[in-house]
Amino acid sequence: MEDSRFKVKYAIIVAAGKGSRMGIEMPKQLLSFDGSTVLETSVRAFGKRADIDGVVIVSPKDGSLDDIYKELAGRLSEEHGKEVIVARGGSERSDSVAC
Repeated sequence: MEDSRFKVKYAIIVAAGKGSRMGIEMPKQLLSFDGSTVLETSVRAFGKRADIDGVVIVSPKDGSLDDIYKELAGRLSEEHGKEVIVARGGSERSDSVAC
């Protein structure tokens, strides 16, 4: 039997896309949604869950959104009392998930 006291569960939000298939200039995760951005709405949804200990936001490999994501992570971490961290992604989506 597993001892659940030692399990830590993090949600991983892969937010390294550019929105190129949508034909837009800005990354789709930064589009406005429900009074916030798509990314903030996603992080907040996991922040409200009792079974999630923290959230990892995966940023683009080139670091172009690191500053925006780190600011957002700090604010949402305080808002929910959970760790929200930013990890640099890879060249492809599968690489980003692995990172």
